[in-house]
Amino acid sequence: MDVPQQSTSTQNDSKQLLIIAVSVVLMVVTLLGISLRIYARLAVLRKVFTDDVLMLFGTLTALGLSATFAIAAYHGYGKHVSQLRPEDLAALRKIAFAIIFLYIITSLLVKTSFLILYLRLDQRGPMRATVYILMFVVAAQNISFLIVQALSCMPPSFLPVGNEAVDRKCWSPQTIQQSYNVNGVLIAIIDAAIFVVPLCMLHGMELPPKQKFAVGGLFALGVLPIAAGCLRCFYTWNAIDSNDIHYDLAEGGVFAQLELHLAILCGSASTFKVLLKGIWPSCCHADDSHLQSFEDLHRRAIELPTPWPTEQHKMMDVAESPVSTDGSWRTWTPPLPAVFEEPVPEQPPAPRLSRLMMKKTQEGGDVAKLPADLHLKIPSIESRLKGRHA
Repeated sequence: MDVPQQSTSTQNDSKQLLIIAVSVVLMVVTLLGISLRIYARLAVLRKVFTDDVLMLFGTLTALGLSATFAIAAYHGYGKHVSQLRPEDLAALRKIAFAIIFLYIITSLLVKTSFLILYLRLDQRGPMRATVYILMFVVAAQNISFLIVQALSCMPPSFLPVGNEAVDRKCWSPQTIQQSYNVNGVLIAIIDAAIFVVPLCMLHGMELPPKQKFAVGGLFALGVLPIAAGCLRCFYTWNAIDSNDIHYDLAEGGVFAQLELHLAILCGSASTFKVLLKGIWPSCCHADDSHLQSFEDLHRRAIELPTPWPTEQHKMMDVAESPVSTDGSWRTWTPPLPAVFEEPVPEQPPAPRLSRLMMKKTQEGGDVAKLPADLHLKIPSIESRLKGRHA
């Protein structure tokens, strides 16, 4: 009676459904996050950076990684070894190498994207040297791990052979487990270094305290993928040496996906603020009574505060001022400044110059008077006529 009960419990505790559900949810959420990031770059900022391109390619490989995990679950990943057929075991050997390859490529692209972003934000010498060193370490770690895994079996596991037990020679499970453990420790150290670098950069930047805390909060999200990576190491520390490897490695596969997808989402979080500024400007400012959206910024002219910069005076045609001082200043509109990385908050609106000129004209009769700071630049008609009669 004990044997049927054990068999039934073994069949019911399969982790295939968990792996497929997590893979699908992560694919949908990450695809939505990267879509919002690319939309923010193209539609709002109208500029795409190198880190965006690398993150986009990293997202594509992350989606492929999750799809590969779902395919592996279909072939028995997450089930007990006693429930697997020989053809499923052969398929899982090939899928395992594909999972390792996609994980390494995704990790390389995503981490390089973060480092290029840091380089774009801070061009100082120490930061450049730190970023270049980390780039070299990330590339060396990922490439060496890929080579080690490819050579762990000869011929490699992705190549077909006639008899697996005779024709393919692999390292012992203990040796493979040690390579995984060493690689997991290296990944944790590198991730911690990538997490600390922007905090040091933020410490040396001259920013208001509120903005420092906001940017630091975005960078602090990097703790989430680091925590997922530590859990991945915990579940894979002794799993390869297990007699039921495909069942015991299920949680490790879940956290391996979660680690990379969280890194992509955290890297895209900064662009969500740009979207919110364009759609809902008041959400990102404390005093929002005078702010407009991107569309308002492009549709109407900008009212310059008083006094006007001297450079704006040089753009006027002074020869037309004696003819119609009021009309020429009333109909002139300053050029619209371009919007680049982020929208510049509009200054508090000053009274329109035309309204001010009309008021001064009514007070002084038919004589149009300019503000005091413009009087020396463009004399009034009255002063010019007096100068001629003098």
